[in-house]
Amino acid sequence: MIATLASFSPELCAQTECAAVKSHAFTGLRGIVRPGHRPQAFVNAAVKAPAKALPDDGRDYETVIEEDFSLFTAGSVDDPDKNYLEGADEVIPSRYTHTPGWKGRGVMSAGGSVCIGFVTDPYTHATMTGQLELPELDLHKDAGRAYLSFKARPLPPDVDMLTIRWVTPPDLENPFGTSGEEQTVYIQPGHWQTVEVDLTKCPSNACVQIFSEYHEVLLDDIVIKQHRPEIDAPKALKWTDYTGDSFTANWTAVEGADHYVLNCFYIRREATEEMPADYKYILKDKEVDGTSYHFTGLSQERVYYYYVRAAGPSGQLSEESQVVEVMALTVPAGVEFTNVTTNGFDVSWNHVYNAESYEVRTSLAHVAEEDEDFELINDDFSAIVSQGSVGDPYGNTYGYYDMDVYGMKRAGWVMYEGGVIDGGVCFHNYVSSYGEKYYGELVSPILILSQTTGDITIEADYATLDKGVKPYIQVAVVETVDGKTGWTLGAGGEIDVDLDKDWKHVKLEYKVKPGIVRFSLGCTDGGWLYMDNLRITAHLPKGGIQVMPYHCREIAEEDGHSIYVPTPDRTPNDAYGVSLTAIRRKPGTTFFPIYIYSDDSPIYDVPDVEWSGVYEAIAGDTGFEAAATEGGIAISNPGGLPVTVVNLSGRIVASTEATSATVALAPGIYIASCSGKSVKVSVIK
Repeated sequence: MIATLASFSPELCAQTECAAVKSHAFTGLRGIVRPGHRPQAFVNAAVKAPAKALPDDGRDYETVIEEDFSLFTAGSVDDPDKNYLEGADEVIPSRYTHTPGWKGRGVMSAGGSVCIGFVTDPYTHATMTGQLELPELDLHKDAGRAYLSFKARPLPPDVDMLTIRWVTPPDLENPFGTSGEEQTVYIQPGHWQTVEVDLTKCPSNACVQIFSEYHEVLLDDIVIKQHRPEIDAPKALKWTDYTGDSFTANWTAVEGADHYVLNCFYIRREATEEMPADYKYILKDKEVDGTSYHFTGLSQERVYYYYVRAAGPSGQLSEESQVVEVMALTVPAGVEFTNVTTNGFDVSWNHVYNAESYEVRTSLAHVAEEDEDFELINDDFSAIVSQGSVGDPYGNTYGYYDMDVYGMKRAGWVMYEGGVIDGGVCFHNYVSSYGEKYYGELVSPILILSQTTGDITIEADYATLDKGVKPYIQVAVVETVDGKTGWTLGAGGEIDVDLDKDWKHVKLEYKVKPGIVRFSLGCTDGGWLYMDNLRITAHLPKGGIQVMPYHCREIAEEDGHSIYVPTPDRTPNDAYGVSLTAIRRKPGTTFFPIYIYSDDSPIYDVPDVEWSGVYEAIAGDTGFEAAATEGGIAISNPGGLPVTVVNLSGRIVASTEATSATVALAPGIYIASCSGKSVKVSVIK
């Protein structure tokens, strides 16, 4: 439930030119992009009978995409060509398809048909499921409903199963893509048969994927059709201006629409087996000009829903938009800091109506006084206290851990397929009963190391009771290759070290491109790897600035509205900021909870301690100086060199090349930099 702190500074991301980073450009990165893993949003999907693809409802259906694979000329249906057509990025060359943008894994030509085979994991040599993915399609019309049909035939004489999924594409934060829908169908051996699937809730950037489950499968004549109504349905957008008793409903404009028809309701009684749900409309078929409507006089205790239709000049109505749920929390406010010392501080905030808990995130901004190896993390895992031990780990060994819950000394770390022991962690790799490979690993948040030299040191203590298990470390970086930007392996791999039950210290040095970095510490196959005393440093040159997640905890509403944040390693070169988010569980989702989050609060600057005011972290011979004035910063810059001023989120708030300037700024902590030299300044009222 704790959100990853890696995205706490979108402004800084923009400055490092990564705002539009997409991770699907690279697929060879073990663990971070996890080759062979399917989107994890789909769990325990029921096997359904195929739906009739085109309902006989008197409407016209247009073809969105059609592919007969006539350009797949090599091989035959009985003996497919064994050369995979996809490249390293899983893209099928456009010369093989009538529409570019097809992707796949284990895709082979079969004499005018396509064959989905299986591929081998380059790291584990395990067999992975093949797949075929259609080009990204806009299927949001007709309330996101479309109809897929294709021919299929198992290559061996046996029954097979196909899984059809439609999801949104991956991005930097979610390399598997976002949640979608799926349907599973059986196909009989020995002959071609038609598979028809009713695609629902499709977005404007849908990725439709077809997976084989057990055998090589032949596919042909893939078609997606969709009803294109006389007037398009608007897309209902997320509400804005939520205050608890009011909000603004929003939707997209539709070409040719004369006006819009809006409905809003709440559920007075949830549906049961004996009785349907009871809906109470607070607005019914309201004609609205424009693309928004403001509601007032509402109850904070209710969840509201709205949908909209477009109306043409002659009164014809479009299909209904999707339904948007209005359930929100106000942003935590009234933030105050007390008992601020070098060792920590107390932060408090006001109660948020309907909140069940609060996420409190602390970020750190550090200025290097001299060249230094800045500690990104130095953790002996002493906060982890359990009944686990080497050989007998404690916890859910097949899943996901938010390590903030276990008190890691830096925020945003997560662990997959692992466990905890007294004062340590452990993980392993395994293959599920479906043949999918899962990697155990401890993964850092996304870190922006743009001002480091790229010199990284990773050290830790390791032990194992399983012969041959070794550490496997990745330092993933964001790079641009052939015009595509995404994650790639910057450094790392299997560590050739013999381990046993006795702890052994392993220290490694890497060189990567400075920029956006993420660390993954895992292991090879064969058993459990135990780890303790993890330390990672990045070399920060004199005057360099490092902003990163520092501390994150979730506080239950019943535990009050304050928390103590320890800062035992604080130096005069450090400054801290705090941001908060209110959280609650959506009503009616007890068994599989869905959580609602408020918007993030602004980043509040933690007051400085005894070295408050100006701290000249770097003394230089350029004559550059910066000092706090009433309501701003006074800058002396005799050399006329470029000067930048950033806040604790990393955002540039001022820049100048004037020899003397006064910059008006709100109260807070800022870092002024000139020619590699930096000064930390506290602006007070």
